[in-house]
Amino acid sequence: MKKISASLLAAAVVSTLAAAPALAQNAFRSASSADWAKVVSAANAEGKVILYATPVPATLAQFKAAFEKAYPSITVEYTRLIGTQLVGKVDQDRAANVDGADVIITPEVTWIADRAKQGVIKPPAGPATGAWPAKYIASGVSPVLALEPLILAYNTNLVKTPVTGYQDLLRPEFNGKIAMIEPNAGVLVAWYDWLEKTQGADFLAKVAAQNPKLYVSALPITQGTVAGEVVFTGFTVPTVAAPLIAQGAPLKMVVPSPSVGTPYAGALLSWAKRPNAAAVFLDFMMSTAGQTVWAGKGDVGSPIGVPGSLDASTISPLDQSKYPPEVSNAYQAKWSRIFKGK
Repeated sequence: MKKISASLLAAAVVSTLAAAPALAQNAFRSASSADWAKVVSAANAEGKVILYATPVPATLAQFKAAFEKAYPSITVEYTRLIGTQLVGKVDQDRAANVDGADVIITPEVTWIADRAKQGVIKPPAGPATGAWPAKYIASGVSPVLALEPLILAYNTNLVKTPVTGYQDLLRPEFNGKIAMIEPNAGVLVAWYDWLEKTQGADFLAKVAAQNPKLYVSALPITQGTVAGEVVFTGFTVPTVAAPLIAQGAPLKMVVPSPSVGTPYAGALLSWAKRPNAAAVFLDFMMSTAGQTVWAGKGDVGSPIGVPGSLDASTISPLDQSKYPPEVSNAYQAKWSRIFKGK
């Protein structure tokens, strides 16, 4: 009888557990205790999991520390990538058959939907799946792990009249002193389009006339506001701003009304080199322990409502499905004409 390699056996374990239809919209199916024990054993033998993810470095470090404490035989190696940079890297890795991500955490839910249709995203099947709310499952295969509101922030040393909403970006005293983010991710394209629809069709042109400083992600835009490069940013997120405030930064967060948020989805890649470790990691992130690590400080909303989290039901997720690549690319070109004159 031909001997089966450990890696093939490990892949077979996860493949058997993840046999649910790729586009099923019902809740996930949980593996039996005995079958899940086999996955954990195979994951321990794999010894590591490679994660590509968008959350800020401090948050990813917390994921790593908590998971490795729970599963000391498995090391987490993570790379932070933002926007379409992440899913582009995943596609490149797959095409080149290189040893890349086993699991991802990304706001690019449109990409996940496309890959789900191809049958290359596997649904989770660990013990945490049984209680996962069906409304927080993307494309039948991907758990939405957190919802993060998109907020405003200003330097309290430099702004004396408090900011309350997006229209404050147009205040004359802020000319040349505000910050905006470039729409380099699907969620940001959706956010800018939402701004136009809620603040007025000419709102972006008016903001551009304020000569904003442009940044590529939430971390540098918020750090720039703290440092006084600008006094007020039209975009940031609590997971970036809150830790800086806790360290004494002169920063005030403002949740605008109306407001929207970013859904962060986790996905198991069918071509993963360490499928069992990936499955165990994603199950941990869906568990009460993993959700508490991410949401328990009040930075994001947890779909299972762990203590300390924001109320996920109050955060309206931006619908990225309306912005496929051709629509997103056209909008980015429009944005460049408004903000960069090209």
